[in-house]
Amino acid sequence: MKKLTKDQKRKLKLKSRQKKLMTKQQANANKDNGIEVIYFTPELLSLFEKLPEPDDKFECVPLIRQFYEMQMNVLGRQVNDIEYAVASSFVMFGHWYTTGSTALAVSELVAMSNVIVNRPQFLTQLNEVAA
Repeated sequence: MKKLTKDQKRKLKLKSRQKKLMTKQQANANKDNGIEVIYFTPELLSLFEKLPEPDDKFECVPLIRQFYEMQMNVLGRQVNDIEYAVASSFVMFGHWYTTGSTALAVSELVAMSNVIVNRPQFLTQLNEVAA
């Protein structure tokens, strides 16, 4: 994997902050109708395009975990609960794959992530090393 320069890291952090702000603004706009919505970032959408079809074997989970670990290294952050971060992304991936939508109600995301994170096959794949 290619190392990023300090300037590249700064640009990536700035981009990330801008996207978070935009997502937050969009979410606040949706609060008016009583539904909190999460919008998928361009990085996630780019990842989704490269993943194999979602299935009940969770074969894409190691790739999602690898993506999170790479993003956290670049941003210099830790994910407190990698299981839920990956489960949430898996749910978003399934939603995007089946509907083409780039937004999802937070309540649906939380409910489905709780179901996914308790599946033994998910936990097995989560601990696999992505090839």
